[in-house]
Amino acid sequence: MRKSFLTIVTLLLCLSAFAQKKVAWILDVEGNEKQIFVHAFTGVSVLETSKFYYGINPDTQSFIWRLEKNATNEGAKKVNNIANMAGAGGQFNSLVSESWQPIPLSPFVSVDKKTIDITTGKVILGEGEDEYSKITQTYFIAEAYVYLVETLTADKQKKLYCIDMNDKSVRWKTVVGSMTGAGKLLKMAGATSSLDVSLSPKVTNSGDFIYRGGKTLFLLKGNSGEIVWQNEVNPGAFFLDNKQEYLVVVDAPSAFGQPKYGEVKLGKKIQALDIKNGQPLWKKPVKLDDSYISSMNVSDSEFLVNSGNSINIYEYKSGQSIWKKGYKAGNVKEVKLLGDNLEVFYGNKQMLIAKSDASEQWKKPIKFDMDEDIEGGVIKKEYEKGILMIHSRGLGFYDKTSGKKIWNFKANTDKVSFDDQSTMVAVLDKKKLYLFNPNLVEKKPEKSKFDIEEPKDIFFFETTEKGYFIVGPQEFLCLDKKGTLVSQKYYKQLEADRLAKAALMAGKIAGDLSTSVQIGSTNSNGETEFAAPFMSPETTRNVEAVSDLQREQLAKIRNQNKLHGKAQVIGNHAFFMEGVKTEAGDQLTMIKVDKNTGEELERFEVGSDRKVVYKIIESQNILYAVVGGKLTAYYLN
Repeated sequence: MRKSFLTIVTLLLCLSAFAQKKVAWILDVEGNEKQIFVHAFTGVSVLETSKFYYGINPDTQSFIWRLEKNATNEGAKKVNNIANMAGAGGQFNSLVSESWQPIPLSPFVSVDKKTIDITTGKVILGEGEDEYSKITQTYFIAEAYVYLVETLTADKQKKLYCIDMNDKSVRWKTVVGSMTGAGKLLKMAGATSSLDVSLSPKVTNSGDFIYRGGKTLFLLKGNSGEIVWQNEVNPGAFFLDNKQEYLVVVDAPSAFGQPKYGEVKLGKKIQALDIKNGQPLWKKPVKLDDSYISSMNVSDSEFLVNSGNSINIYEYKSGQSIWKKGYKAGNVKEVKLLGDNLEVFYGNKQMLIAKSDASEQWKKPIKFDMDEDIEGGVIKKEYEKGILMIHSRGLGFYDKTSGKKIWNFKANTDKVSFDDQSTMVAVLDKKKLYLFNPNLVEKKPEKSKFDIEEPKDIFFFETTEKGYFIVGPQEFLCLDKKGTLVSQKYYKQLEADRLAKAALMAGKIAGDLSTSVQIGSTNSNGETEFAAPFMSPETTRNVEAVSDLQREQLAKIRNQNKLHGKAQVIGNHAFFMEGVKTEAGDQLTMIKVDKNTGEELERFEVGSDRKVVYKIIESQNILYAVVGGKLTAYYLN
């Protein structure tokens, strides 16, 4: 009785701190509160306690669902970080069994081996004959508007499910192998994410799927999952011709001779299969000069292959090369088809060659004033006044016709953001910020050095009505249109502050692919504002590789399922928590900041108990607090 009385007193004391805020609703919960997080794709807020997961619906002021945790699994569970919890992870860890596993870029999450629609709580997979021990691969197929989810059953069978997104039901299921030798390859490479272009399923003109299950390729009927044919060709990548009659398969990488760290190289052999029966078309595989890197269709009957130090065009039906010796060029980064010619970007040079015979169309290549031996991809964006290159060693702007540098400089480019609407580029190099319009810079972008407390945790660059807003979990910088600092603030945290820990983790997921596919927000005037995470060059290239159809269909799913809440102002405010020690004890304060001016609009104390779970949902203008078995929601306006 005394314990219950103390709990009630503690609850009243904590809630009294919010007296100046309007209480939206209060809900009872079971178990000790752990955290509140937002599922990145759908925007659904989730409360985790020691016994349950709760999905929160701010519109109905109730729980959408309550999912009981597996007590045995809960005892062994090790939650890696809030990024996985928030649904922004690109891969599942095949060695660790988690109770909460989001399916990337989808409204689905696997909770204790049951796949749930997070917007309704409906169980999609995991009951009866559809029980599974883990999810091994997931893909979103925009052309068919379905998700393909591969699971591993208790008896090590790999079962593939096709989930129709029109009604979120299982269209069909089929077994696509077992976790034997193929499992070893999966273990080595990790489960495949939804946007892995080289190994993602392909859709034929008849709506059937070409699917990789370990070392085997399958042709599956799109409406039933029936296996038309299967061929154990050990694919590392595969692609179709324009008419979808032929399928070219690239050898998977060998486990031997691969670098311990760095990018895994694919094989050097390619072979074509007949779509109708899966049988080889060529007498023998074609051997490339070096490991396969990429390919592109250059006509209905021909395709080009980049093998790093050379490129060549081949005929789909025969496998014959169009060019006798290929086009030799070291470190080929990009090839573009321009009418009857190909623009080849290699090393630090660019050359135009004829598609028919690889003859060079320019007297000499355009040579960019940059290091020739830069490995890996380069972000190459063309602007009205020149070409911008961003790579691992820095960035530069070059003349389109001569390659002569207009300017360049060395920089750490792990944090890059593009606002294509206003043609602005932001590069954050530790505490130095380069904010510029490439068309307007004549010599070199001016750098601004700010006293940023945690530059590694800064995650968003946003164009606002009056300038720019750069934000991390604990600090912000507000700039005017000229890039001049208007306001800056760092909010200290108490070490045991749960919200601080959650915010720091959330900041690290901001540049993830699943939160970057759809960008932009609406301001109070109904105008679309640009907001994008700072991303590494590699992540930027992945986002740009997302097809228009994928973006359109993912946006459709996301908007249908997102719980928007009752917010009256969207996008104009940012919220922070500050924790300080005072003579009277700990003091936790929430701060509301205007993104346009950096002005603190409001401060309100939220108590002194660091163990209370707090979470601000900016898009809904709601603050959640959990204490003493109660979830309490407050409107921030």
